[in-house]
Amino acid sequence: DMVQRVAVGTSIEGREIFALRINAPGVAPGTRPGLLFNSNQHAREWLTVMTTMYLADHLVTGYGTVSGATLILDHFEVIIVPSVNPDGYTHTWGPDRLWRKNRRNNGDGTFGVDLNRNWSYQWGLSSGSSASTSSETYRGTAAFSEPETAALSAFMLAQPNLVAHMDVHTYGQLLLEPWGYGYTRHPDDAKYNDLSFEIVSAMHAAAGKV
Repeated sequence: DMVQRVAVGTSIEGREIFALRINAPGVAPGTRPGLLFNSNQHAREWLTVMTTMYLADHLVTGYGTVSGATLILDHFEVIIVPSVNPDGYTHTWGPDRLWRKNRRNNGDGTFGVDLNRNWSYQWGLSSGSSASTSSETYRGTAAFSEPETAALSAFMLAQPNLVAHMDVHTYGQLLLEPWGYGYTRHPDDAKYNDLSFEIVSAMHAAAGKV
């Protein structure tokens, strides 16, 4: 009565990409402001899948008994996409534990596009992405050339209730704010900084992590 599993799209090898829509009991999906968390754009970052699934479990099992979980679901819908890159993720359980990209056959003996570099905003810049198919940061032939990013983008745009989004990775213990493509400050830079310090402080208080 709290979770709805919905299809987001299909990977390049035909695996399902799905989302979990989590609401307080009796609340219709899409009627409260939405918070979307996605993980596993980079295949080898296994802990991201467990982190977002832990969040889902915490919200569902803690609602009504844990103050934080109850507070969130009394005000928001939480949408979780645990694996944006199911093909790459499957590949890391087999021949290559440290595989990062999706499993696109690039036609030149190389495989994979870095899904995190395949989004449309400022696509094509060399500051952090590469045009080389063999690179771990290969951005693809065009923005949203990959079915995984195209599906997640379309899914997000189809949720008019979304008010916040977090893309979860496991590298460097960093909380990144816009923009990531250069040193340009976002117009809402002060707001992002305030929010970031709140998040960082809460994480440190809970786990002692910096």
